[in-house]
Amino acid sequence: MSLVVRAASRPEAVVPDVTGAIRLIDAEQPVLDVRTLESLVDDSLAHRRVSMRLLALFAAFALLLAGLGIYSVLS
Repeated sequence: MSLVVRAASRPEAVVPDVTGAIRLIDAEQPVLDVRTLESLVDDSLAHRRVSMRLLALFAAFALLLAGLGIYSVLS
């Protein structure tokens, strides 16, 4: 189960209050993996980000090879 909480202050400052409220409702409910939404989104996009950087690297290398090939044909 996931719980999303919007906070006006720093998210780290709200964690003890939210954990306390969950403990008041159900003392046996585990509270695990408390993270900010920003870190959750960063983790979910990390694979795509690495793939896009690798694709850009290969595209730049292909452009360099094409430029060298055209230069060698013209000279």
